[in-house]
Amino acid sequence: MKDTLTLPYFTQAERSIDYLGQYKYLDIDGLDLDSPVGERLLLSEGIFVRGPKLAQLENLVVDGHKTVVLEPHPDDLALSASGRLMTSIAAGGVGKIINIFSKTAIDRFPWRDKITIAEDKFEELRLLESNLAVEEFLGQEFVSMKLPLASKRGYEEIFGQTHHDDALAREIGEFIANTSLEFGADTILSPLAVQGHIDHLVTFDAAIFAKRALGDQVSLVFYEDYPYSRNKNAYRRRIGQVAGSYALSSEYVAVDDYLNIMADMAIIYRSQFDDINRDQMLAIMREDFRAVALEAKAEDKDVGAECAQRYWRMNES
Repeated sequence: MKDTLTLPYFTQAERSIDYLGQYKYLDIDGLDLDSPVGERLLLSEGIFVRGPKLAQLENLVVDGHKTVVLEPHPDDLALSASGRLMTSIAAGGVGKIINIFSKTAIDRFPWRDKITIAEDKFEELRLLESNLAVEEFLGQEFVSMKLPLASKRGYEEIFGQTHHDDALAREIGEFIANTSLEFGADTILSPLAVQGHIDHLVTFDAAIFAKRALGDQVSLVFYEDYPYSRNKNAYRRRIGQVAGSYALSSEYVAVDDYLNIMADMAIIYRSQFDDINRDQMLAIMREDFRAVALEAKAEDKDVGAECAQRYWRMNES
């Protein structure tokens, strides 16, 4: 199918589309996949995704902006920060995505009751998805530190207010600073760590370290972690915590033009979703970011769009 990315972990059997060759994901008995109906079904289910259609992708004049995006886990960029990166790409900017943690326990695999897979193969699948989403779909750079998630580092609870990984945060921060310097980044996008996922807290502290190391060479901007930011009590509490230590200012990015691309990108991470298809992902994103646009309006900040993402800029060196 023209201008599409077919996801390699879906394969066509005689009468079905199978996931990882083990689970019958979609019954296609009697369906012509080359027909408009078949094509629409495969797109809706996320068996393949359309290539991004950012308005200015042809004949770009690169504007020089270079953004490093930090994602604690594969899919954090797609779920929480893709709108800002896509806006930058459409204006001629480029991005580099640094995944921090990828090694995880098999009990985090939502398809585990349907699929038999080893932990190292699970990690390979997660990183394959990131490479597809970032490099093949968006055409940007991707690198992973391939570190173990909190549960693999001995944490019994993966949510909290603090962590005991100060040395690790410094190590990650040094990697971020060096990578950002080599890349020539002017902006680092980091999770805000809403609701206190340990890996997000460690990444947040690593971003602070990198900012201090690089000083005015980079701007540090925080994105609101989804799905955690849907918890408004946790969101307000985290904003209060961060604003108590750093001067923050909010920035809104209109995402109406990118919602379909954002949903296409997010659904590539099928190892994270066993019960949701592409159209459902689009509906969830639309509601999340419609709510943000309404919150902006309540603050007398009209973003000029129905849907928006909010980011928080740190205003000190």
